[in-house]
Amino acid sequence: MGHQRALLALLSDGRFHSGQALGSTLGVSRAQIWQVIKSLAAYGVSVESVRGRGYRLPVPISLLDSEFITTNVSAVTKAVLNELELFFSIDSTNTYLMKRAREGAKTATICLAEHQSDGVGRRGRTWVSPFGRNLYQSLLWRFSDGPARLGGLSLITAMAVIDALESLGITGLAAKWPNDIVSTNGKVGGILLEVAGEQNGPCHVVIGIGLNIDMPSAAGSDIGQSWTNITHHKDAPSRNEVAIALIDHLFEALHRFEIEGAASFMRGWGRYDYTKGKEVNIHLHDQIISGIARGVDERGFLIVAHGDRIAHYSSGEVSLRVAENRDDSAD
Repeated sequence: MGHQRALLALLSDGRFHSGQALGSTLGVSRAQIWQVIKSLAAYGVSVESVRGRGYRLPVPISLLDSEFITTNVSAVTKAVLNELELFFSIDSTNTYLMKRAREGAKTATICLAEHQSDGVGRRGRTWVSPFGRNLYQSLLWRFSDGPARLGGLSLITAMAVIDALESLGITGLAAKWPNDIVSTNGKVGGILLEVAGEQNGPCHVVIGIGLNIDMPSAAGSDIGQSWTNITHHKDAPSRNEVAIALIDHLFEALHRFEIEGAASFMRGWGRYDYTKGKEVNIHLHDQIISGIARGVDERGFLIVAHGDRIAHYSSGEVSLRVAENRDDSAD
């Protein structure tokens, strides 16, 4: 992995570099450079080769930089952050941190990856994870209380993600209950919470966030719903800048959540709410129930008006589709 990352760093400017120059810089032969380039194909990374000119990336890649990220997070975050691990490729950042949690990893441990071979979305769906184009980030956080205390946390995470992106000048985003970040052009990102521990505490949660920064059209061709990138916005930030903003805002939200609980966040949900006032279809077991979304209650449960009847739904019970968007997949 070391030579692969180092080579991509050299090619990240999008210019041509000769095999000899690359080999000299990395201390390997031209033949080894060629072997490294071929190995990158396993991650979907295409390197252009032109006789007499050398190698280049047709589309420049800006690699994540763990030192840059940990240096530039806020002072408050630095005081809490336990560890940040960055992987060239991993099966799933969430799966990895759940394993680390079982082994005793401390709270405020973060895992980032350039590529996921088996990225996981909600309800076991696959999360498309092309190399070096999006953000795949998971955070381990420990609580002294049991899982019941964590109601509304996926919504709080979505709010923190939107706040982070807005701090970077990215506007026009909303949160689709219970775990999606969307814009008018489609889904921008998703959130996956995995919880383990004692019923009455302590417990831990791994908060996974996937954001489409610059998803190639070909990579997203099999996604079963409309999607878009944050790079469609003018002056889009780098992936490192996005990672820093996400970490800072999420740490701040989690600290507040530990003190205040979910209710104070839920009172502000309306500003972020994509579904409020829209016709929705609730998929409950083998039933589909239509209604009008009316926001959330203090627990983060979705409030839906079915005519004169008002119902409250937890994210663990149902899947949600917005009726006006027929190709929008559940959650």
